[in-house]
Amino acid sequence: MGCCGSDAGRLGTIQIIPVSTVKATLNEYARTVANEHVRIALTRNGTADTVLISTADLESLEETTAVLSNTEAVAAMEAAVQVLQNVI
Repeated sequence: MGCCGSDAGRLGTIQIIPVSTVKATLNEYARTVANEHVRIALTRNGTADTVLISTADLESLEETTAVLSNTEAVAAMEAAVQVLQNVI
């Protein structure tokens, strides 16, 4: 099975895999994360404490956080949704 086969536990779009499993084939996991936009939670001693995520996904999450932290932007989006709901 590939680096992210059915033996990996899943939680939504996050695969949960022990660090010891990833060590030997980190390059393969990194390629999968970047190309397929999956997230992999790495566990140590049974506890997930680190996540592999693509740069594009991280940038998207950071941008979303920045927008949602801007109260003026959120108010503008809410107003736009109201307008669209009235049109539909």
